[in-house]
This record gives sequence, structure tokens and C-alpha cells, in this order.
Amino acid sequence: RIQQMVKLFNIKEFQFYDAFRGYSIPPDAGDDFWHNKAFGRPVRSSILRAYVDEIRAQGGRSWLYVQAAATAPGDTYQQQGFALAGQHVVDNRPLLDAVAPTGPWAEKIAPR
Repeated sequence: RIQQMVKLFNIKEFQFYDAFRGYSIPPDAGDDFWHNKAFGRPVRSSILRAYVDEIRAQGGRSWLYVQAAATAPGDTYQQQGFALAGQHVVDNRPLLDAVAPTGPWAEKIAPR
């Protein structure tokens, strides 16, 4: 697939959307499998790595999309000291708590 998208459409930028486990912390480096938080779809790190390797081999770049201004619903530990901007609900269930993006918030989450 990657080779075809590069050859036919000259696509060089690839984003993996909704490949994360939750909104407060990334998956552990050694995790092989998890379900994404939004829709419960299975995610395998070996498949992500294979795609990343092929994208790199084709001269492209890739990244995981992360929600930089959110936490898991009710994660009072991560939210402590920061203003909430609301809650995102999907299929009548809370998906994430939106955090007002500020410099201090960026400094807190960027190292992760």
C-alpha cells in the first residue's frame, strides 16, 4: 500500500490516527497490542513498525496523532492545576476531557 501511494500520488507524509490506547499517557514501549480508546479497534505495534519502516524506506515521514489538549475522562491527576475546556462525548460515552492548551500544559505533556 505504501509503495502504491508513493508511486501513484507522491504521498510522503503519513499520519496514524487513533492508534493510541488512551488520552493521558502513551502505550508502554514494550506493549505489543492494545485497543484504541475511541472505537475499540485493535492496534498491533508490529504492524505500526512495519508501516513506519516501509514509509521511511520510501523516503517518507510518519507520526502518531496524539490529542495534545486532552486527558482520559476524569484523570484528575493529569488535570491538576489546569483548566478544562469541556468533554468530548462519542456514542453517548465520555471519550476525553479537553484541557485548555497553554505553555505550562505543553511543558507537562511534551516529554511523554
